[in-house]
Amino acid sequence: YKKTTFLSVCNFFFTSIVKRKFDREYFPFFIREIHKKGELLFTENDQVNYIYFIQEGEIELLSTKSILEMHAMIHILNNISNNEDNKHYINSQLSKMQNQPITILNQLSNKQMKKMMILGVKETIGIESVLYGLNFLFSGRVFSQTATLYKISVPHLLFILNHEEKEAYDDFKESCRNKLNIIETRLANVNKSELEKIDRRIDIPEVKEHTLFGDVLREHKLNCAIYLNE
Repeated sequence: YKKTTFLSVCNFFFTSIVKRKFDREYFPFFIREIHKKGELLFTENDQVNYIYFIQEGEIELLSTKSILEMHAMIHILNNISNNEDNKHYINSQLSKMQNQPITILNQLSNKQMKKMMILGVKETIGIESVLYGLNFLFSGRVFSQTATLYKISVPHLLFILNHEEKEAYDDFKESCRNKLNIIETRLANVNKSELEKIDRRIDIPEVKEHTLFGDVLREHKLNCAIYLNE
């Protein structure tokens, strides 16, 4: 009973479904898993085949996106309805900077593992990818000593939503929008932090003020500030 209650009434988008019906018809779709600290659940850019619901423990989300890629992803998430192309946007940023000193370009394009956020009990992973047709935006690794998760395949999730009243789908969309806003804000925070590190490392005033790099750096900072309402 506690297992089904966790999924059907605990801050998820199944709350509009009659619990008895959920237990009987939909709960069998879910798979319960227990993972140990350090286990990798999925990798950045993997196709999303399952949606995860955290019952116990914490999951750490990680990314190897460069500053330019993070900037592009913020741009894409903010304009998701326009189906903008990530690769095209990143390449356009790179081409704008092609005449810049290679050390600067390398810093903006450098891929290093970054800790994005930690998700805990009653949080979901991957729902925004289902609604907006995205792959996993980050890698997921168990942060706590153990983590208990329930997962459901994307086809089974869509089956539930298609067979329920509109209220369930509306709750799902609202959950996706909220998750997307959280991800946008976190990307902007991390991107701003990484830009500030580069800014401190570059001590040549002429580079900052009189080259395209200075313009691009300021543009990235301004965009981050806008997303963060600063």
